[in-house]
Amino acid sequence: MSEANQKDYRSIADLIKAGSEIAGGVSGAVIGGTIIGPAGWLIGGASGPIITRLFTKIGNEIKKRVLGDREESRIGFTYTVGLLKIKSRLEKGEKLRSDGFFESDEFNRSASEEILEGVLRSSQGEYQEKKLPYYGNLLANIAFETSISRDKANLFLRIAQNLSYQQLCILQLVSQNEKMQLNWGYEFMRFDELQKFNCIQPAIEELGNNKLLYIGRQQEGYITSIRIIKLGQELIKLMELSEIAKSEISSLDDEFSEIQEIIKKLKVLKDKH
Repeated sequence: MSEANQKDYRSIADLIKAGSEIAGGVSGAVIGGTIIGPAGWLIGGASGPIITRLFTKIGNEIKKRVLGDREESRIGFTYTVGLLKIKSRLEKGEKLRSDGFFESDEFNRSASEEILEGVLRSSQGEYQEKKLPYYGNLLANIAFETSISRDKANLFLRIAQNLSYQQLCILQLVSQNEKMQLNWGYEFMRFDELQKFNCIQPAIEELGNNKLLYIGRQQEGYITSIRIIKLGQELIKLMELSEIAKSEISSLDDEFSEIQEIIKKLKVLKDKH
């Protein structure tokens, strides 16, 4: 290996090592050895020239920038998750897309480079670190899905940046139920009993504005039901939101059930008066 290549790989190794702070020391060390060690997947060439070239180039460009320690950890973690997901799919016999996604355009820049840099930049400033694995999933899965154009990939990245972790959980919960009947005939801010849930209503409204959910409404505008629509289904699949811990989804489901019970009681009181 040339001295320049050795320097590049050392830089990437540092990035992956930084990510181990989020992954956990022991697991991070194992992952680092698997990907970048002496017989690692990336260094050993098992990843193939396309992935080796892409992740080496963008990884080194990112590493050369001035980063805070936590920013570097976030980037390193997301970078590693993306690599491991690609590795897993290739080892199952799946093929990278061959529609020009990895080929340079007139600006000597491929769509894959653009998306990889975009994902890593997004993870750099992502204070909700629970979102980081799903950035990695998004990055990896776009590399295989020919149905996701360059423009659509950038759209999904912008949407993912703007969604909170709670909104990702809401998407996964709704997708498991196909359609959720809510019948929320109240403004949450008007009732003390609903105050602690008042962030859920605007979170759902924003998911609707991003065309990820269909929101059914009463004539007065109150939410009656929600269901996943096509763009939301695609994002859930690409980010693999099914990997969110079942306990987190169950806890959110309990909150929705509690809201329903409170609203039932409010309706009974209203009818009495």
